[in-house]
Amino acid sequence: MRRKELLSAVLFALLIGMTGCGSGTQNETETDMAEDISEDISEAGDPETEAEAADMPASEDGISDISGTLIKDQTFQVDLGEWGSVTFAAYAPENSSFAADGMNPDVRFCLMKDGQVLYEFPGWNEEHTNSDLFLAVSAVAFRDYNEDGLDDVITICEYETMSGEGYQLARIYFQLENKQGFEEDQLLTEYLLKNHLTDSVTAIMDAREDYWDYFASMNGQRSTDSQMKVIAENRDMWAGELDYADDLYQYAVADLDHNGRYEVVVSNMGGTGMYTYSRFYEINENYDGLAECETDFVEGDSQPDLMTGSMGGSEAPTNTASLLKTYMNEQGAFYYAVYDMTRNGAAEYYENVRSLTLQDGKILTSPIACRTTIYNGETPSVTCTDASGNAISEEDYENAAEQYFSGWQESETWLGWQDMNDLRSTAEEISAQLDQSLNVFLY
Repeated sequence: MRRKELLSAVLFALLIGMTGCGSGTQNETETDMAEDISEDISEAGDPETEAEAADMPASEDGISDISGTLIKDQTFQVDLGEWGSVTFAAYAPENSSFAADGMNPDVRFCLMKDGQVLYEFPGWNEEHTNSDLFLAVSAVAFRDYNEDGLDDVITICEYETMSGEGYQLARIYFQLENKQGFEEDQLLTEYLLKNHLTDSVTAIMDAREDYWDYFASMNGQRSTDSQMKVIAENRDMWAGELDYADDLYQYAVADLDHNGRYEVVVSNMGGTGMYTYSRFYEINENYDGLAECETDFVEGDSQPDLMTGSMGGSEAPTNTASLLKTYMNEQGAFYYAVYDMTRNGAAEYYENVRSLTLQDGKILTSPIACRTTIYNGETPSVTCTDASGNAISEEDYENAAEQYFSGWQESETWLGWQDMNDLRSTAEEISAQLDQSLNVFLY
């Protein structure tokens, strides 16, 4: 069991500090009602709970400052100690499709009494927007997660990415003493997401001790929000002006070596040969700055096409996600299959696949296979070779990465690219944009 002192350490590392709520515990009946819905989202909730939700003062004038549509089956009457009997209300955004600017309105949660909003829970940012599309609230529960005598709020929501992938995100809002508010432990949010523990409230609660052990083992690692702030404050290091190859210029946040220190990956592509160039900047060991990663890239050569649409020239899409096939060896090191294509005029195309890994602050690559396509008339001439220059078939080229990493643990990694031209001006705004990119990597 972890005590209040450890919670204080968790909260010290949080991004969001809001005002609101108090102490107290919820009676068992109300907790069970919330659990009825949260533990089996495919069935209707407890009839009495649904009746209570339907009777909430959701249409009174006092809530006009909360935009959206009340989600009645995820709205509950709950006893939260010093707050007394209050309504936990969930509001879905009115839009049901992706916003053109990528800033999609997110679900909003608040505490109400007598039709008045007493407290609104923090969102990803002040605007309550998200890079992914909100679909539904799957579960709401009220539990004392950190065993400090105050009931915390657990929510599980469904989202869809721009690429059409769906996922569930669990967020736990810790209640603070003396009505000082609720705060989210974003490290916990990431932990639950990475470990696929977002299916139910039971799964979240059962993983409590494992999470506290994980947190204790972090040995000083900093929270996501503080790392995004460091990256944002060092924007001049990674967001400079380009002199060439600027048809596409984007950045993405990742943790390629999974060491808990995030990187911002910056890529640009352009020119007649459609060359791609990338730089990698990692949070340093003191968590107070960025260090540019060394690479084994050869100066002047094209580098892996890490961005979606990198062969699309000036028409390539921005603010999209790219997929990297990911492989982990027995030592727990992560490797990625990355591809590159360049051209010489309209008749010659040169492709290759390589492995890429980040280890000890250095990007290391190894060739796997190459393919050359030459158009001389209507029928192209295609030549494929392995890393040693031996001739292979096109089918062998297409399967080269899978064969190269045969026997390794396979997964997928998504990079959420954002257009450098849209980078905001203040550190707070940039941090929010970095968070949106990171959300794609984490899901």
